[in-house]
Amino acid sequence: MFIKVLDHIQAWKDAGIPFGHVAINVTGSDFRRGDFVETVFSHLDERGLPPSCLQIEVTENVFLGRGADGLEHSLRRLSEHGVRIGLDDFGTGYASLSHLNKFPVDVLKIDRSFIRRLGQDIDANAISATVINLGRSLGMEVVAEGIETAAQEAQLLTMGCEFGQGFFYCKPLPAAEVVGTLARKDKVEPRWQRA
Repeated sequence: MFIKVLDHIQAWKDAGIPFGHVAINVTGSDFRRGDFVETVFSHLDERGLPPSCLQIEVTENVFLGRGADGLEHSLRRLSEHGVRIGLDDFGTGYASLSHLNKFPVDVLKIDRSFIRRLGQDIDANAISATVINLGRSLGMEVVAEGIETAAQEAQLLTMGCEFGQGFFYCKPLPAAEVVGTLARKDKVEPRWQRA
């Protein structure tokens, strides 16, 4: 799967498509293989792709799993070479705030379970606002996951969240449809940044 994603990135880059970066979810077992970082660098080099075109996303539970010490080293190496690191589903696991200092996190992603309840649940509102403020205070991008309505988008914008993703913008697409979709989206004035 990882190699196929890099092949798509290479094709989009060669075609001059401005796609930013692609996020790939990675599990603890991927890191425990031992050669994960070298494999990433090797495949990027083979295709002539910059590390910045890739965002590795892990969940809080990966921070707490077996081999967390090796994970920190691997994430640091990836980050030092320009690969972005995202913490996915933030707020649903058991990671402490100290993990945000220990690991090189560039992007904090607010879990969709909080976004779904925005405007209906005072706790979801408070948690979302807190995560946005925390991420911004630490110099991280904050991405709201699972935006499905204009009301959710408006509330997140009011809270200061600058990046969002979800069905409100686009459903998941096969790689072959990405180019055409990006071309159409570029003709529309964005209300905010799509992650």
